[in-house]
Amino acid sequence: MASQSSLPLGGTHAALGALFAEAAGRTYVRSYGDTAGEYRAAREAAALVDLSERGVLEASGASRQSFLQGMLSNEVAALRPGQGCRAALLTPKGAVQALLRVLVDETVVALETDGERLAHVQHTLERHRVAAPVRFAPRELSVVAVVG
Repeated sequence: MASQSSLPLGGTHAALGALFAEAAGRTYVRSYGDTAGEYRAAREAAALVDLSERGVLEASGASRQSFLQGMLSNEVAALRPGQGCRAALLTPKGAVQALLRVLVDETVVALETDGERLAHVQHTLERHRVAAPVRFAPRELSVVAVVG
C-alpha cells in the first residue's frame, strides 16, 4: 500500500479520506471513495487535483528555447516568461514519445510530463543536444491543477 507521507499535502489528503496508489515510484491520490461525487464537484464548482505522478525536467542554458524548438512539436522559441504550451516529443518518424507541458521562466524552461516518461525524455534530449549549451535536470516539484 502506498504511503501519503511522501506527498506535500499527504496529511490533508489522508484526513479527507483519500485512497492512495503508487506509479513510477511516486505516491498519488487515487480517489476519495466517491468518484462520481468528485467528478460532479469538479464540473459544478472547482476541484484541486494533486498530480504527484507528474514529473518536471528543467532545461537551462542560453540556447534552451531554440534547442527545444527543434525537438518538440509546438512553438517554443517565441514563448515569453510566464507563458507555456503543450507539446510532444516525437521520434524522427513522428511517433509520440512523450506528451509535455512546456512552461517558460526567466532562467529555465520547465517540461512537465508523466513521471514514468521523465527519464526517457531527459535521455532523449541529452542524446540530441550534442554541443548545444543546454543542461537538463529533474526537479522534485509537486504538480497540482485547479479544474472546474
